[in-house]
Amino acid sequence: MLFNILVKIISNAVAAVCEAMCNFTYSSNYTPVITEVSPSNASSASLITIKGVNFGTSMSYINTKIGSQNCDPVSLSQMDSNGTQIFSCQLNGLNLSDQPIQLNIQGDLSIFYTH
Repeated sequence: MLFNILVKIISNAVAAVCEAMCNFTYSSNYTPVITEVSPSNASSASLITIKGVNFGTSMSYINTKIGSQNCDPVSLSQMDSNGTQIFSCQLNGLNLSDQPIQLNIQGDLSIFYTH
C-alpha cells in the first residue's frame, strides 16, 4: 500500500525545500516518547516528572506546556542503560481538568501526551 503524506521538515528554523520526489525515513530510535507522568493529579504549583526516551542531552532545548501553562525546566537526567530519561519541570498553576502535555524539543519537534 502506498501513501502520499505531506512532511514538513524544519532545521534551525528554516524549512527544507523539496522540488521533486523527496524521501523521508522515520526512525523510532530518534523519536521522543513519553512513558510516564507524575503526579497524575496536580491542582496548583507542582513539580512534574516526565519519564521517557530521546529527550535530548540538554534541558535548555526542552519547552513544556501542560494545557496552556508553561512548565519551567528543573532537571534532565538519564535513568538507566536503556536510555530512559527523567525530565522535571515546575508547574505554577493549572485548571482542574485533564490537560494535554506538549513536550517540544529543540523548538522543532513536538510530542503530545494526555495522561
